[in-house]
Amino acid sequence: MLAMSRRRPFSSALLSVGLVLGGQLASARATPEADTGQTQSPVTPAAAAQQQNWGSCSAFVPDSRDIPTARCTTVAVPVDYDHPGTAQAKLAVIRVPATGQRIGSLLFNPGGPGASAVDMVAVMAPELKDTDIARHFDLVGFDPRGVGHSTPALRCRTDAEFDAYRRDPMVDYSQTGVAHIEQVYRELAQHCVDRMGPGFLANVGTASAARDMDGIRQALGDDQINYLGYSYGTELGTAYVERFGAHVRAMVLDGAIDPTIGPIEENVKQLAGFQTAFNDYAADCARSTACPLGTDPTQWVNRYQALVDPLVATPGKTSDPRA
Repeated sequence: MLAMSRRRPFSSALLSVGLVLGGQLASARATPEADTGQTQSPVTPAAAAQQQNWGSCSAFVPDSRDIPTARCTTVAVPVDYDHPGTAQAKLAVIRVPATGQRIGSLLFNPGGPGASAVDMVAVMAPELKDTDIARHFDLVGFDPRGVGHSTPALRCRTDAEFDAYRRDPMVDYSQTGVAHIEQVYRELAQHCVDRMGPGFLANVGTASAARDMDGIRQALGDDQINYLGYSYGTELGTAYVERFGAHVRAMVLDGAIDPTIGPIEENVKQLAGFQTAFNDYAADCARSTACPLGTDPTQWVNRYQALVDPLVATPGKTSDPRA
């Protein structure tokens, strides 16, 4: 999961983008195999672009003074691609035009799943304004269906319900505690069905988002796109290139998700990664005599738990009135 406040770590992937999208672009293109069952778009990009109205970003970006050239729109897509004449979703899109000789569009996805690419581009574009990337590529962010500024928004909990969920530590792994955790998630699933409807939920996923992304490509008027995906965004990018590889000019996947493993194994490996990150942090902390975790590696976890476990019963006070 990627927070929007995490700006600087983007730079390494953007360096890769500069290399891939630069002088060696022809060889960097992601080319599909001869027969992959790829989907051909029924509408030409030029025709789709002519149907799209771009305007102010005020509905998505409250303060766009740092990106005065940005333009935004919504792209309508069918909720169910097997029944395109029924309900529609409207995808929020932001585009910051290239400042120099344009090569094409560079689409972003920050991961999550659930992070807003519209917000990401609004934050990143000012930082990129003097780079070759901003000079030669339109910077494009779109919020996948159910996410961010797109509608309908996938909201299964009210704010009060979400606050209550966050207050429940769910750290009791006894039989009774596990039963409680399972009940919490059963209730969440039922809330989703009740509030969003099974038809929408059945079509909120990577496969639909990949098809949506091709709708974005057409709305941009591009025959091919460039793409930078982080974390879950690598899974979306992989799904897109598998289905629409002929429309990919270049693609950079940063922090790639292993497509060969399921969600349970993925979570286990992610937690192992968290532990490795904690160990590295504790080792760095231990270089200081003031480190509250001490210098004994065998006690780092115990000392950390001694610091934070009391907060379950007695939460710390913050400036947030809900705390």
